[in-house]
Amino acid sequence: MIKETLICAGMLISVAAFGAEPAQVVKLWPTGAPGETGQIGPEHALPQKPGQKEVIRLADVSVPTISLYPPPAGQAMGQRW
Repeated sequence: MIKETLICAGMLISVAAFGAEPAQVVKLWPTGAPGETGQIGPEHALPQKPGQKEVIRLADVSVPTISLYPPPAGQAMGQRW
């Protein structure tokens, strides 16, 4: 689960680097994350481990979202979501 979240975050960060604006930002769990038991601390980045690749790992994410970046009109393949 964490691996998939980090992969999604990396893809979103790479898209955001190009300055594109998301068409829609969706909460992954609108009524609360599964297994959430109460208040957690503020979202923060974990420190790098010695010798690891440069990766930003976030902890205590209480409202995870995903940003949708559809292709420009005329370049979309398949069905519209």
